[in-house]
Amino acid sequence: MSRIIDWIDRDNARTDAILASRPTSWLVLRALFGVALTAKGVALAMHATTGWHYAVAPLLFAGGIMFAFESVKILVARVESRTSGG
Repeated sequence: MSRIIDWIDRDNARTDAILASRPTSWLVLRALFGVALTAKGVALAMHATTGWHYAVAPLLFAGGIMFAFESVKILVARVESRTSGG
């Protein structure tokens, strides 16, 4: 179990490093895309008419939250480093 957790930590650190190398405008657009995906997931769940709508809606919702959270996490770190004099 420890190897799996170590692998997840390494992968998260690699993802953070990749996102940190991106420009701020790209991160803002990625965060907005995540919010749009989340909204689409909620709308699809509310107005689902077929079975696959019920299957796709949670994926859109969770994926949108992940997109937005990862981008905002890097943006907050940038703002904190600039305001602390870094």
